[in-house]
Amino acid sequence: MPKIRKYNLTKLLQNTLETYYWVGFLFADGWITKRINNYYQLGLELGQKDKQQLLKFASYINCTKIQSRKPRNVMIRERIIHTNRTNTVTCADTKTILKLINKFDFKLNKTTHPPNLTHVFKNISNKLILSFIIGYIDGDGSIRKISTNGYHI
Repeated sequence: MPKIRKYNLTKLLQNTLETYYWVGFLFADGWITKRINNYYQLGLELGQKDKQQLLKFASYINCTKIQSRKPRNVMIRERIIHTNRTNTVTCADTKTILKLINKFDFKLNKTTHPPNLTHVFKNISNKLILSFIIGYIDGDGSIRKISTNGYHI
């Protein structure tokens, strides 16, 4: 009997504003990993304060399963950091994830191997590009005023 999926990642292959927003968000905060037996998994983990955003993403891909992780201690650069509660959505759909990797030049280690966005944005509208950028900023960035030594950045 075939495995029944509780999500629909093919929505992330559409050329819609919402899709490009979520793909930008995934570029900032999500990941793709290659697991044992050559299957690929897409994931998004956000802190408890951003749970509503995770629920919106889960709703977009029709995901019904969200995992909650308790706070834990993590060693980072020889310091123990206490993390807050997080919520995670993970999906394994190798066929669709390989299409996402190809379409958006998504790398398994996107931090050290960033995508070629020139390739990604080559034949799409400015609205889709802007939607991607907004998703990326929402995912990992912020725009705010910072004061240092009397200067505002």
